[in-house]
Amino acid sequence: MTKREWLKLFSFFYAIIQKNINFLRRPSKKADFIIENIFEEGNIIDDKKIIELYFERNEQAIKETDIKYGKLCHKIAYNILNNLQDSEECVNDTYLGVWNKIPPTRPDNFKAYISKIVRNIGVQGVQTR
Repeated sequence: MTKREWLKLFSFFYAIIQKNINFLRRPSKKADFIIENIFEEGNIIDDKKIIELYFERNEQAIKETDIKYGKLCHKIAYNILNNLQDSEECVNDTYLGVWNKIPPTRPDNFKAYISKIVRNIGVQGVQTR
């Protein structure tokens, strides 16, 4: 690579870092939402709408859950299981568990609810090894 190409690459990464630092300096809740979902694609719907989709037994609920919380679920599962295939299976079992548990219950904090389910399934997976 030439010196000019290195400079362009460095400038690109420097701009990304500065943009993220500016987001981190903002104290508002809106900025927190932007930081949390900065690299997400598409429109992100809120938790109440996702829960309503589960109550309607609409399969789109699982897709929206995966879009919004898929990375979080995979991270939790992988941190517990330390195996990519097992963590993927754990996340799929989590989606099935949420599908089966939500119609009778209406969680107030969906993120905490799904995180707890992932954690419990991951711990069960470690215990059965």
